[in-house]
Amino acid sequence: MSIKVSVYVPALSGELLPKIVARFGDLGMQCEFDPKFVADPFSDASTVQVRLRINSSAIPQYENVDMLSGFEISFKDYRYASPLAFSPTTNEKLKHCTKVAIVRMQAIPTSALRVGSYFAAFLAEQTDGVLYTPRSDRYIEGQQAVEQIKQEITTYETELPRHDWKVVPFTAWS
Repeated sequence: MSIKVSVYVPALSGELLPKIVARFGDLGMQCEFDPKFVADPFSDASTVQVRLRINSSAIPQYENVDMLSGFEISFKDYRYASPLAFSPTTNEKLKHCTKVAIVRMQAIPTSALRVGSYFAAFLAEQTDGVLYTPRSDRYIEGQQAVEQIKQEITTYETELPRHDWKVVPFTAWS
């Protein structure tokens, strides 16, 4: 199953990636992006590989393992044309956005959903942008997006049956 979210942002720069890595760390995840992923300029569509280690987890599959994870990302120009969200403050934020980052991730391996979702939420947070989730048809502003994703990931990982788990150990960048 593929999941897609969009992040509307005023601007993108290579300075964002270290800030996003730091935010992963704030939530107990060590995250390293594939050195081939060039974040400046954010322009080309690509598959982003991530080395992930979760420092403390209630999920036994994540304990003491470096995982290879990732997501797909693409970028488009964006021009606000009409209200998209129900919230006037969200629509005001969207008026200042010039780009949209589309993040696609798989639900399996399980860490891919975690990495892609948090990346999108952190991108919205760090740019003062807006996260859009088509599944729920919701526009969520930065900090709220992080909290929402945190709840959704916790619920998903807690309720996922053990036989549906798949974690790919990191051995090297491919």
